[in-house]
Amino acid sequence: MRDCASSRFTIKALIKTCIAIMGLVVPAAAAAGMIDALLDEAAEAQFEPLTGNWVLSLPADHGAHPSARAETWSLAAHLETPGGEEYDVSWSLARFGIVPPEERNGRSPWDLVELHAGQFLLFDAEGGAVHSAVRFSRLAGTAGHDPEKREVWLDEWSLLYGAAGMGEGLSVRASGPEALVHLNLVPEKTALRGNEDSQAATRGFTMPRLSVAGTLQTPHATVEVTGTAWLDRLWGDVPPPGGPIAYDRLTLHLSDGTDISVVQTRRAGRDGLGTFDSIVVGPDGQASYLGDEALEVEILEWRQGQTGSKYPVSWRLQGKDFDLSVIAAAQGVRQDFLTPVWQAPVSVNGQRDGKSVEGTGMLLLSGYEQRKP
Repeated sequence: MRDCASSRFTIKALIKTCIAIMGLVVPAAAAAGMIDALLDEAAEAQFEPLTGNWVLSLPADHGAHPSARAETWSLAAHLETPGGEEYDVSWSLARFGIVPPEERNGRSPWDLVELHAGQFLLFDAEGGAVHSAVRFSRLAGTAGHDPEKREVWLDEWSLLYGAAGMGEGLSVRASGPEALVHLNLVPEKTALRGNEDSQAATRGFTMPRLSVAGTLQTPHATVEVTGTAWLDRLWGDVPPPGGPIAYDRLTLHLSDGTDISVVQTRRAGRDGLGTFDSIVVGPDGQASYLGDEALEVEILEWRQGQTGSKYPVSWRLQGKDFDLSVIAAAQGVRQDFLTPVWQAPVSVNGQRDGKSVEGTGMLLLSGYEQRKP
């Protein structure tokens, strides 16, 4: 596991990423008030902060950390069938603690001590359809973590890790009304972790490139799929979604083996670019951090959604050794949750180290509703 303190890969960028992604796991208006109240209650709970030096331990850190106030699992996968059909998957889980573990003795199994939430999106590039599903649950057997079985689950969704022969990889099973995926993921590069600051309130890691093999089941057929995925993992004092700050996230897998993450932080509802945190992971797994001074971002195209909001769907990224153009797929989808989020798969082409490259990725946008100049 690579310590990326020397390359300035910090937990800060990962927190921004997971806050943006958590915007996907808060429900529509009918339940927003209830969930918002629960998140407020979770924020006020007196959880002991994480302290002391820590060492990333895989596969164990794929599992839950019940002493942490909150945690997230976030996966973006780009899949292809033997016939060349392309699909993209976004799958997120989140756990918010409401009652600290040491205060749960004697409580009923039906008492709400944790809130578990998740979202599954499947983008069908050929048919143009987007399949989506959301899950919410408490403990009491419908969600949780079994450290002996090495399984995290939410209803019928599950994440398995640490099985024989799996190494640091994992297996994910998720479904929607008309789609079921079962994916086995094996890391191709060393996991990237934050620094080991003993005072850090959050901990986590990123796996920038995992190879994927599995199956996709629809009402019409069950097909084998292969591809590439990006995994983000975070636990600790994770802020709840919403607030005046918006985050955009772009992840890219290039054909030369390079992987890139760009997170933009800006004032929600305002025009103009914000500040950027970017990580470039080379084919050899070496990671480098690019701040505003080393990354130039230009918005090439805005697209108006069904609600009238406009989203920056095409970006140009320029750095010392790359010049890339990114365009979102036509079937981008807005999720009308407490924190509205627009998401779409992307394609990318351009130059990296003087050579032509292409690739795939995922774009997640928030805070563009009711934009102001």
